[in-house]
Amino acid sequence: MKIGLIVLDTLRYDVFRDHMEGLQNQADHIFTNMYSTSRWTPPVHASLFTGLYPSEVGTDTRNPYLTTPEATLAERFKATGFTTAMISNNGYIDPFHSFDRGFDIVHRGPNNRDRPSSSVEFDWDSTLRQVDNGIKKYPQALKSVLTSDSP
Repeated sequence: MKIGLIVLDTLRYDVFRDHMEGLQNQADHIFTNMYSTSRWTPPVHASLFTGLYPSEVGTDTRNPYLTTPEATLAERFKATGFTTAMISNNGYIDPFHSFDRGFDIVHRGPNNRDRPSSSVEFDWDSTLRQVDNGIKKYPQALKSVLTSDSP
């Protein structure tokens, strides 16, 4: 048995609908009547990955990480012998924010490929809290990256 979950963050269904025909020919069932548990990517995916509401998982604007002790669906599938894989080009749905839990294979898209895999390597959150908003933000962040002792 093969199970696939395709999440197209910020892409409206009506835009993708024309491409669904090819997938429908390969699938036994496709759920098309779905609702979001939040309006922001990390809490929605934390909910999707665990089956819990974002308020139960603890992923929100103050904590964009998947830190719940609850097992993710990927961890549960892996424990029963499934091979699990994740492909993501989203900066939040990434090993850096611990969304890779339970996946045997993680493919990071071009937006994430050269990014650290954990906040231990570089503390982005702290850096971004310390820089100004506006155009000054970028050179200040670059200076912080270049002068840090992270790999």
